[in-house]
Amino acid sequence: MIKRVLFDIDGTLVNADDRVRPHLKEVVKELLGAGIGIVFWSGGGLDYACTWARRIHPMIKAGFKKVEMAGAGDFVVDDMPYVVETVKKNGGDGYATPPFIKDDKELLRVRDLGVGGR
Repeated sequence: MIKRVLFDIDGTLVNADDRVRPHLKEVVKELLGAGIGIVFWSGGGLDYACTWARRIHPMIKAGFKKVEMAGAGDFVVDDMPYVVETVKKNGGDGYATPPFIKDDKELLRVRDLGVGGR
């Protein structure tokens, strides 16, 4: 069972123009409502991750040490497949997202994996 979802920010949730991936707030609300913790992480540092976490929902935690943070019971969402693969080797699970487009539904897939279990 998934206890926590760790989302990368740049390229996964936010594009180069600071546009937020479609369905983000909806998915965050549903995951939190299901008792699943959420962490936003970024190689851009803790302050950057905290800023984005506060913009989206007050219950989101933030971090920046990516792979070191994730373990068993964690589900990682990242645009870098090697990050997802490393987390899987360490007992976690994950989903590598493709670049997002206007009518993107990738986060709905993540919601279904998290809320519905695996």
